[in-house]
Amino acid sequence: DPRDALVKYEVEVTTADKRGCGTDANVTLIIFGTQADSGAQVLESGADDFERGATDKFVVECIDVGTIESIQLGHDNSGLGPAWMCEKVSISNPKTNQKWTFNLQRWFDKEHGLTGMFQAGAEPEQMNKYRVVVYTANTRGAGTDANVYINLMGESGDSGDRLLESGQDDFERGQADEFTLEVPEIGKLKAIKIGHDNSGPGPGWKLDSVLVQNMQTKEQVDFKAFRWLDKNQDDGATSLTISAEPLLGADGKPVRFIVPWNIKIK
Repeated sequence: DPRDALVKYEVEVTTADKRGCGTDANVTLIIFGTQADSGAQVLESGADDFERGATDKFVVECIDVGTIESIQLGHDNSGLGPAWMCEKVSISNPKTNQKWTFNLQRWFDKEHGLTGMFQAGAEPEQMNKYRVVVYTANTRGAGTDANVYINLMGESGDSGDRLLESGQDDFERGQADEFTLEVPEIGKLKAIKIGHDNSGPGPGWKLDSVLVQNMQTKEQVDFKAFRWLDKNQDDGATSLTISAEPLLGADGKPVRFIVPWNIKIK
């Protein structure tokens, strides 16, 4: 019986546990081995797959591919907010009790590509951590409850729009809010784009400045705004792009984080 040659590969897919990482797009996997490949297999369990922080289990039944060497993973970019961050994929062959793990830590979106090839045992893509401190002006009505986004722009790429969300009451008048972002290698920081979606009551926001520090290199940049991001103020823009100016002390050397006396960090 040719079905004896079929293998029911057990596939586990872990979605990253960060806001916005889940997807409702259709996810497709191809397993490549020393003898054959699985062909394109849509990963569908009948449940609400690929939610934030979840590990979903699937069975891929196909011919024995031999020793697994690589996989191709991706999605069709369908649905609302289809961008997806996959943490890892593991594949087990129950006939041989062999298991292969692919540590991805990768976004699948238009910015980073909707599909990717990954070698068995490959290390996760190098991720850099950035510390972002956002200073809201100490002016009446300066705070906002809108959703605030930032895009870190470097010499070799950018982070894409990332939601700044701590779970606290962020972006209140006279407040400094601190966030940590993990982004792939983007090279030396050249600029940021920051803005909001104009949601909620009184969404207009007055931004003083944004301090961004690469937590690996300790290099930091002070982005000065001193302006409203408000449809009813200035030029009506709700986002702006600011070029990098290194924060230097009187001696000309970069200085560490300085928190103005009138600003409180939660």
